[in-house]
Amino acid sequence: MLGAMRSSVRSRVWMADLLLARARGLEGFERHVVIKRIRADAENDQAFIDMFLIEARLAAALHHHNIVQVYDIGEENGKPYFAMEYVHGEDLRRLLTEVVRKREQVPVPMAVTIVTAVARALHHAQSSGALISNRSASCTATCHQRTSSSATTGT
Repeated sequence: MLGAMRSSVRSRVWMADLLLARARGLEGFERHVVIKRIRADAENDQAFIDMFLIEARLAAALHHHNIVQVYDIGEENGKPYFAMEYVHGEDLRRLLTEVVRKREQVPVPMAVTIVTAVARALHHAQSSGALISNRSASCTATCHQRTSSSATTGT
């Protein structure tokens, strides 16, 4: 799948890069996806590669409105990656940074919506037996397309 995409680095999380990519297929099919791949400085660490692949499998097994879907787990040039649903919006860390910079507060209804959506996603992941290792604000998107206003990878 990765070979049919064009991508650019969007973000770095722990030991991985997140890339915004456009998947292309038959009959002009195109879709934005997020590619998560191991950063170059960690690509020879077998323990990290094993953890990365466990995360990919756990995330792929989760199906919930507030958890982004994993479309593909693969390898390119001997390096693992996984392709996930792209959710249009801002990550929560950027939103909170901007609010603090402006010396404002997140409106209570928005805060309740975000916290509720993240709690539902975490509850589902926990109930499914997935280990929750990444609950950072930068991995939580406040979204403009979903009624719940939030999505998380759940892992």
